[in-house]
Amino acid sequence: MSDSRSHMIDALQRIAVPHLRSKGFRGTFPHFRRTAGNDLHLLTFQFDRHGGGFVVELGRAMASGYTTTWGKNIAPEELTAWDLKPTERSRLSPDVFHTQDYWFRYDQLTLLPFTKRYDKVAAHLVSLYGQAELWWADKANP
Repeated sequence: MSDSRSHMIDALQRIAVPHLRSKGFRGTFPHFRRTAGNDLHLLTFQFDRHGGGFVVELGRAMASGYTTTWGKNIAPEELTAWDLKPTERSRLSPDVFHTQDYWFRYDQLTLLPFTKRYDKVAAHLVSLYGQAELWWADKANP
């Protein structure tokens, strides 16, 4: 793992993960989940294999668990956004209902002091968190 990715993960764990915990999420980096009535809300961090950025995958499933299209049953405490069909997930973005490929870039902030660039990206993610809540509310099970 590159040093820049390690620094980004550190900033996410210091800034974004406590925010997720305050919203009821459990799990370990990079996969988080919370039960909300009949729903299971999922949030997963996925890093660019070439470095310098990541996406935040959002998912929604029944709180009782999930069965894949090939018949594999996944318990709620093991389910991640990656397990879901593309129609059952989205990506966190400034407009989560329309932008499907929004990347949080930490390789483009080279003018900021080294330690600040990662904190800035993590804080930006937290500032967009409300979009995730809107998406989950729109996809809620009755």
